[in-house]
Amino acid sequence: MALTTSDATQAFKVLGKCAYLAALGGSQADALRVIALGLLGQADTGAAADFDWYNSVITPAATKVKTAITSTLSVSTLAASTANTFLVKALALKAGLDPTTAKTSDILDEVASVMSTNTMYLTPAGTLVTFVISQLGYDTLPTTGTTLIPDSYVTGTKV
Repeated sequence: MALTTSDATQAFKVLGKCAYLAALGGSQADALRVIALGLLGQADTGAAADFDWYNSVITPAATKVKTAITSTLSVSTLAASTANTFLVKALALKAGLDPTTAKTSDILDEVASVMSTNTMYLTPAGTLVTFVISQLGYDTLPTTGTTLIPDSYVTGTKV
């Protein structure tokens, strides 16, 4: 068996969702950092009452926000793991590979082959290419020519 154009397109729809989640996790973590810095800046007069308030309110809140930031930052890792799992579990058999031994790069080699055969390309500096390179460590997808696989797949909605 071999992958089809439909399989490659479906792969990029799933990778687009994963790229969206990875970016969302990072931006939300940045927003939480701003909130945490705002909390830390609340008590700034140096009065004794500020110290008590700081210890009873700000310190516990900052600790909770720090935990939330750490959790939110892990979304990128989870998105990459999801992409790896999808590629191996859903596409390995279709590509004629053993899902128990296939690597993500093996699947992406097959996807790249389908893309080349069918003149399918990604935007060279697009979000999908960036996600695949940075999160999956794969950098040989076709990126020159007429772009038929759009970055609009990087969304939280069904495409």
